[in-house]
Amino acid sequence: TVSIKRNNECLVEDTVLVIAHPLPVLEIRNLAACMGNSINLSTSIIHSISDISLKFYSDENAQNELSDPEVVVTSNTTYYVQAENTITRCLSEVIPIKIIIPDVLIWSPDITGTAEEQLDWNNPLNWDQKVVPLSCTDVYIPGNAGSYPYLGDNTPGLYNCDNIYFMH
Repeated sequence: TVSIKRNNECLVEDTVLVIAHPLPVLEIRNLAACMGNSINLSTSIIHSISDISLKFYSDENAQNELSDPEVVVTSNTTYYVQAENTITRCLSEVIPIKIIIPDVLIWSPDITGTAEEQLDWNNPLNWDQKVVPLSCTDVYIPGNAGSYPYLGDNTPGLYNCDNIYFMH
């Protein structure tokens, strides 16, 4: 989204001051949250642009601003974010946010990684949806994976999943 300020009015038709460059849908992945858990949208979206603040909404028309960006994760819920330049007060387009919490993951080791990385349960690149399993995730380990996760450490909480299925 490109916004400019001319005569103290925000416009979107010219190209002078770039405020934000939103994705069509902002996907939040790899949260340490399962369905029903609470997450904070503002800490889930990392932005490092100075003079930009984020506003969160429950509707795409930016009419219902969330007073608290702490939300409960549910399926099929979309939130919306809008960036505002705190100096010029220009606003970006409203961007949909989709929270991705997979309930099933399939082991699919990253063949470009080192041998150690290919065995790492907690490497998101080793899972089909590129997220690490949580305590609410069922995982499937295919019989023809090429390499398999190393689960040798007995540290509690190091390797999470709800159910694990070994396929052959």
